[in-house]
Amino acid sequence: MLFSYEFKFVNSLDLWKMFYSILPHWLYSFRSSIKPLTVRLFLSLLMKIGVTLLCCLALVPNSAAVEDSLVKFRAELIIQPNFERTYFLDNGLQRDNTRFFFRRIRPRFFYTPSERWSFFLQLGLSPGDRDMGLESYDEQLFLPRMVFDLMGTYKVSEMVELTIGQTKLPFSRQRPTPFANIFMFDRSIVNSDYGHDFDVGIFGNINLQSTGLPVLMSGALTTGQGRNIRINSFQPALTFRADFFPLAYFSEEDYRSEMDWEKLSEWRLRLGAAYHHNPNLRRGGGQTGDMLFDDGIDRQLSAMAFDLIAKYSGFTLMFDFVSRRANDLLSFDPNPANMDVKFIREGIGAMGQVNYAIDQQWAGGVEFGVSRPAADLRNGNLDHAIMLPTVREFSLVAYYRLNDPQINFQGGFTIVRMDYAHSLPAEEFLQLRLQATIRID
Repeated sequence: MLFSYEFKFVNSLDLWKMFYSILPHWLYSFRSSIKPLTVRLFLSLLMKIGVTLLCCLALVPNSAAVEDSLVKFRAELIIQPNFERTYFLDNGLQRDNTRFFFRRIRPRFFYTPSERWSFFLQLGLSPGDRDMGLESYDEQLFLPRMVFDLMGTYKVSEMVELTIGQTKLPFSRQRPTPFANIFMFDRSIVNSDYGHDFDVGIFGNINLQSTGLPVLMSGALTTGQGRNIRINSFQPALTFRADFFPLAYFSEEDYRSEMDWEKLSEWRLRLGAAYHHNPNLRRGGGQTGDMLFDDGIDRQLSAMAFDLIAKYSGFTLMFDFVSRRANDLLSFDPNPANMDVKFIREGIGAMGQVNYAIDQQWAGGVEFGVSRPAADLRNGNLDHAIMLPTVREFSLVAYYRLNDPQINFQGGFTIVRMDYAHSLPAEEFLQLRLQATIRID
């Protein structure tokens, strides 16, 4: 264990003292960071207070837990160092660059005061985690850039769970899969270009397995603006996902893993479909990317996803398809002295992946993905400065895992081809990669 801490509550008075000690700091931060206290900012403050109250109430032991009121707190650290060398495939191999970097540095904190309540905090400390280079939304930040998950979950029954806070939207297949369980070096290009990421709001899950229906439904009502962004709209984004298990039930470990280490003796299949609608689009990638210009245009975005994952005898087969549409694709700087323009990524993406577990430690896999932007973005019809390529990727990966210590190694290559419209020359390059995922708990 990285660390473990146990404490005992005598009564709930200390919890309310904790709340009252936090409240003045939040009030001061709002007073010092804004001028007039608008309705929008007042509701943002109210949400912070509500989350804190929810946490305090969850900590109050019930009558069955008073006799044994020890509460355990667990933490872990996940680090992903990555070595990457890139070659341009133009008249042979021409080395472009070599870099060593940390893809992710994630401290994670788990707190489970009772069987019904659980709390989770995840931070991102690497430059990529903190979106370094995107300064367009600094003034819109509600929480520090490093905050990823900040949520409390209440288990209403064996079938229903409710979550409030900030976490991943239940959209594409790879969204709920922890990055440490991703078989390839990272999530696919389809997920990167058209997936919908972290958001703030209310989330719910309904598992109908106990009723005899092989269905898991997930939904969310969120701000639609991504993680750590202040609430400036009362038009919530809607996300809905349904998973079907027609053959055999997926355990939670199977559901969140892209490998069949157990070499299942019978087929397991999961079919998924999802829909997302954001009626007040403020960022180029939905919940990610640059903040769009405040040009007075009411933008809306809708997306659909279909996917499957099948496992049998060490093999894992996966397929994802995502389609995204928006009613207005370009955002121009309203200042006539500037010529800046930003775009909303509209298009379709598809990927297929096959993995095979040789034994309990060694595995291999191949993946092919394609991302095709909308025709107006590919052809420059809307603005000559915006011409996005169709991107194709092929990856081959070897995988090795250690259980003690918990380290996963991935090595292999990715070939990327970018095709442009109007007979512009295509670009091809080869990436050689070696990555480790280290878990300390």
